[in-house]
Amino acid sequence: MRKKWYTAAFGGILTALLIEISRYYGGRNSDSGDRSLDAVALKSDSVKVVREFYRAARTRDDAALLKVLHPEFVGSLAPGMPGGAGGIHSGRTAMMRDAWGSLFHLFDVTAHPERWYEAADGTIIVTGRYVGTANSSGRSFEAEFVHLWTVADGLLTGVHQCSDTQSWNDALHAR
Repeated sequence: MRKKWYTAAFGGILTALLIEISRYYGGRNSDSGDRSLDAVALKSDSVKVVREFYRAARTRDDAALLKVLHPEFVGSLAPGMPGGAGGIHSGRTAMMRDAWGSLFHLFDVTAHPERWYEAADGTIIVTGRYVGTANSSGRSFEAEFVHLWTVADGLLTGVHQCSDTQSWNDALHAR
């Protein structure tokens, strides 16, 4: 798949952002070269909860998602995400229904975490890419992401997502 200029630019911006975040927070990072969830070298309880989220999302296991999401979970997805998923979603039910549910209705998509950072304040920063296909058009796409996760008492309390929304939206339209 040929990358468009804005996808390449977005990737460069993400890399620079992560370097600065890591420096600012004095955090640790893991980039072992092995991109599987099991290869993540960071072993804190917070990382384990985030890792469990990605496993549950990949298998569309709603019960497992509910187990790791705090009832007052707040998600902020990039403005411009398709299906009205962009913006702030308060509560795990709203997040699952209005954000992720909307996206899973429009796309067969999976998040592929690649690099993990743990900031000194406990924020878990994950970069990677979404890989999927739009259900309506059959067009495949890849879109980079950054997820900033907050965790308290063993549950995910929030996520702030940045992604290349143009790639998502382009996939919805037939060529």
